[in-house]
Amino acid sequence: MERGQPKDPLKITDELTLPRTFPLALVVKARPFDQKKGGAKKLRALHELEIFLAGNAFNHGTYFGEFELEDEDDFEFKTAVGVLGYHPHPLLNIVGGKGSVFHADPYDSLADMRRLTRNSRQALTQGFSTKVPLADEHQMVSLYGRETAWNKLFYSLTYSADVDDNEGGGPKDVSARLALDIFPDLTIGGFLYTGRQNQTSGGVTKKLNFSRAGIDAQVQLLGDLNLLGAYLRGKDDIFAGGDERNNAWYVETFYTIKKDTLHDLGIPLFMVVPLVRLDSYEKNGRDKFNDLTLNLGFYPWQNVKLFVEYFTSLERPAGVATDWRWTVQLAVGF
Repeated sequence: MERGQPKDPLKITDELTLPRTFPLALVVKARPFDQKKGGAKKLRALHELEIFLAGNAFNHGTYFGEFELEDEDDFEFKTAVGVLGYHPHPLLNIVGGKGSVFHADPYDSLADMRRLTRNSRQALTQGFSTKVPLADEHQMVSLYGRETAWNKLFYSLTYSADVDDNEGGGPKDVSARLALDIFPDLTIGGFLYTGRQNQTSGGVTKKLNFSRAGIDAQVQLLGDLNLLGAYLRGKDDIFAGGDERNNAWYVETFYTIKKDTLHDLGIPLFMVVPLVRLDSYEKNGRDKFNDLTLNLGFYPWQNVKLFVEYFTSLERPAGVATDWRWTVQLAVGF
């Protein structure tokens, strides 16, 4: 994202400028059909409201907030993300607030928040025995930037609190990230996330060590075919003693069929995006789970998306039932 002031900002003082229009966006999501294996056919005419507030201020400052109201939470107002940033130089930026440890990462391979599907990328959302996934939001402060000589290397360093520790009083964690643009359309990266998580059982609280280390990549071919994926290795202490190691990975591909091609075929849509993703992860250091997600997205206009998604389990350990789910979702942005 290029940093800078919007055109014709409102000047309050020499050091403070604000946008002339209020920087607010709203996304309304509906799921008129949603059914899991063995479950009821759900009519979720209003599934979620997402409110976004973002902009630039104080010449080098930024702010971003995401607020959610979801049906499964009885439409309670919740703060999903809220961060402030200071950006004096491309090599040196600071953001702080509530966000994921890789909130500042501009790439999509570690950004479950920007996924195109209902189903999450499991490598980013599995927390293993300590329940610390990469994608969860924390109290955090992150230093990040990009070198300016070749403009190819991105880095981030993050200091964060526990999952669900909204006041940041528990153990602290650190994470690091490097990503290299080998070519304009090919990026490979690596990451490390380590710390301790408070866990309570039977009135006893313990600080359990955890670590996540992995690699990720994304590539765009011929401008329309996208491939991305990530692999991580997790190590987690067990409350009863000892530790366990689990692997998780995903591979995703999607193809963007643009409006010129669609109009040549007589299809009056802005864009169509078919997507396929394979997810694999472990639990308890031994149990393997493999999933398949198929998604077909239709964009009548740039701010409207309708998709049909099919999720199914390909492999489950003994004693764990297989699963599937069909979802139809409509999202409209204002």
